[in-house]
Amino acid sequence: MRTGQLEHPELEQVARDWTLKLVGHSSVTNSAGEAAFGPWLCAELQAQPAFAGQSPQTQPPQTRPHQIQPPVWLEPTLHDSAARASVCALARGKGPRTVLLTGHDDVVGVADYGDLAPHAFSPETLAARVATSFSPEHDGPVLADLASGDFVFGRGSLDMKSGLAAGLAVLEAWAASGNEGNVLFVAVPDEEENSHGMRLLVRQLPDIERRYGLEIVAAINLDAEVDPAGDGRGQAVFLGSVGKVLPSLLLLGRPAHAGTPFGGLSAALMLAEMIRRVELHPDFIDRHPAESGPPAALLQLSDLKDHYDVTTPDALWCGFNVLLHGRTPGDVLERLHTAVQTGMEAALTDLETRARASGSQVRAAPVQVLTYAQVLALAEARGGQAALGRLSALAAASAARDTPHLCQQLTLTAAREAQLTGPAAILGFGSLPYPVAELGQDESSLALRTAVERAIVQVKAKFGVSVRTRPFFPGVSDMSFLGGAPTPRPGPAA
Repeated sequence: MRTGQLEHPELEQVARDWTLKLVGHSSVTNSAGEAAFGPWLCAELQAQPAFAGQSPQTQPPQTRPHQIQPPVWLEPTLHDSAARASVCALARGKGPRTVLLTGHDDVVGVADYGDLAPHAFSPETLAARVATSFSPEHDGPVLADLASGDFVFGRGSLDMKSGLAAGLAVLEAWAASGNEGNVLFVAVPDEEENSHGMRLLVRQLPDIERRYGLEIVAAINLDAEVDPAGDGRGQAVFLGSVGKVLPSLLLLGRPAHAGTPFGGLSAALMLAEMIRRVELHPDFIDRHPAESGPPAALLQLSDLKDHYDVTTPDALWCGFNVLLHGRTPGDVLERLHTAVQTGMEAALTDLETRARASGSQVRAAPVQVLTYAQVLALAEARGGQAALGRLSALAAASAARDTPHLCQQLTLTAAREAQLTGPAAILGFGSLPYPVAELGQDESSLALRTAVERAIVQVKAKFGVSVRTRPFFPGVSDMSFLGGAPTPRPGPAA
């Protein structure tokens, strides 16, 4: 995380101090550290001068009910077996209008730190280790950043505890300002896996507004973006956030002994043809008038054999990352259906050609391309409610698994309950969809856009720092669930 100059030098120091504190507490998703992080941060905030002594007992009895609520509190995450909570802190000004500053407090694991993993949550120790263990020849840019003093090292220092720290610095300053309006800070758990914290917070916000007499008029996600090209594209205010779907594909072939491979149908060759038609293909780029997204990228690929033998796999699974600027999940599924249908037909034609060249023959079979919903209907038709009950039991027993793996197992089991045989492809979604969040054209959205543009001009004049606006945050974020629906664009998506 690179430090930077704020309008008030003392705020920069407050943000840096908070960053070191926050990074110093491990909060890896689904760990005990993540569950403990919320209560720790809540206690830290309650001890701050800006909030200390503002408990309900210190308020005069004639104060309105919403004014005697504690300014710092935990909002338990609903339906959460991990017993996590969002941390809320309110800096009051005048009136009900409120800006929400939010971000996630969980981080990914530290296995990629290698030998430095034990120091991943100790920024100062980690910096010292980097200085002595990295090579000037191979790691010159990293060592130069370290020597500059402008960077903080450690897991979560960028994504996204420095963002939370900046929000906390602003929160403390606002609490003493007496300005018009309020600032509500909320740190939520579990963004890195299923956004459980934010998805449930959205349901809780109306009650928070009622209890505290607030009117939330704008929300700012404090997440960070990288700038790998060094062209300043990461130094931006993003006016929305991309959507994401993980379209999945279960392919069924017909297994055969490796000594007589044309005795079955190669699921591997069929899947290769399908991947060729999806992976990085321009048809899966969601083109926006201001900024197009990236093409689809393969994230998972596996056969579903649980042991080694000399039989070709009968089932293969893959999942693609597809980012959205305006398309719907239905649009993506329709494009995937077309790519899969043509890919399977091309693969079978190729198999027949290769079989003839080898003096063999492939048994012809009709191609089936089905959605998961269609397979469920077949499973019910052939196995009744008992089949659906077995699928429900599998889902309940596997709830602790990561969502893509659960979807994979449900799709495979549904195919077996439906008694499907290859060649067949089952299309679905392997994870939770993230909706597109896009700043609209209504009066409040235009007012927010104007405020952002005015602030950019002020930052440039005061500090000589160029900040741009971009329509979408390119990394998947919790803003998907906090933001509104995207503005419809005329005509079909390109």
